[in-house]
Amino acid sequence: MNSSSSTKFLLFASLVFAGIFNAVAQNLNSDNQSPSNYTAISTGFPFLRITPDARSAAMAGSGVARSPDANALSINPSALVFLPQKAGFSISYNPWLKSIAKDMSLSYFSAYLNNGHQAIGISLRYFSLGETTIRDEQALLLGLLHPVEYAVDFSYARKLGPEFSLAASMRYAISRLALNEQATAIRSSANALAVGISAYFLKPTTLFGYGANLSAGLNLSNIGPGSIGNQNAARSYLPANLRIGSAAALDIDDLSRLTIAADLNKLLVPLATSANLNSYPNFPSSMLRSFSDGTLTEELAEISISAGLEYTFKQQFSLRAGYLYEQPEKGNQSHLSLGAGIQYQSMNLDLAYLPLDLEKSPMANTLKISLLFNFGHLAKNRFGLIRPN
Repeated sequence: MNSSSSTKFLLFASLVFAGIFNAVAQNLNSDNQSPSNYTAISTGFPFLRITPDARSAAMAGSGVARSPDANALSINPSALVFLPQKAGFSISYNPWLKSIAKDMSLSYFSAYLNNGHQAIGISLRYFSLGETTIRDEQALLLGLLHPVEYAVDFSYARKLGPEFSLAASMRYAISRLALNEQATAIRSSANALAVGISAYFLKPTTLFGYGANLSAGLNLSNIGPGSIGNQNAARSYLPANLRIGSAAALDIDDLSRLTIAADLNKLLVPLATSANLNSYPNFPSSMLRSFSDGTLTEELAEISISAGLEYTFKQQFSLRAGYLYEQPEKGNQSHLSLGAGIQYQSMNLDLAYLPLDLEKSPMANTLKISLLFNFGHLAKNRFGLIRPN
């Protein structure tokens, strides 16, 4: 592919994506955000919905079908077996409510082992809500509170063919948020056990005259009967979630690759109403009820859409952008995201920046950082697919 064709293709892709951004932005400005129409879905353990790694965040969360890395555990564990490395790990840091509190953050660690046919992975998310001072009615100090939430995941992925894989995951989450009346011990805590199922499909082909990898992904996560707490902790729905998407990675010349990805995301949680607000989640019928607890228009409005671009040069430098659209009455977290990445030998450094309005997102104007390390290499067949050891 000559440089002229590559330049034309990049300009075309950029214009198309800019058009999507402009159309969505105009749609956002025209939406009526009446408080009476606000019907966002609430769940327990909301930190499980935060995108923990910088690469996915830079592409607005559109990663379920994108080429995998060590952070695939957070968005599509089944893609692990398509990694070209035998092992690796990642560390990510996400400031939270940076403009309001300096000590709130989400930290994420993941690691995997892979032989090209099956893979295992483990990850840990740790959400710190900082330090809170507890005082009585007379403003006397009762104690200091350090509320935290964390979750541990284990995933097993296996190829069922050279182009298709499945994975099963298990997650244990704990929330410790309050003190007892004497301010001497944790009073309110909750825990939950959940499972997940994911799938990934990768097809090397030719698209528009370019060598390409077409992929599709699905991740059904946080499937479980709700949180279980002590007598002071309220029961709540888990953030059961369905994410599906597709991606196309085009080799636009010998040095450059352009990836275009898009995801659809839906919470499988019914709307809280006066009839079910205080009732214990009825699992698994609650997941099915999430598809029929409103009109068709309302159900479609609960689907958020994310799209992202990634341009990689010499497999060393990457530029990324993305846009997430969410209906104003269903959360109104629509935003643009930007990012970059650099690879040096076995190390990858990814950055994501969300240039948002603080009133629309708690992640406004914050910088996410991910550091990844990969070890060992797996051979590829003549079609470019990983060949199992």
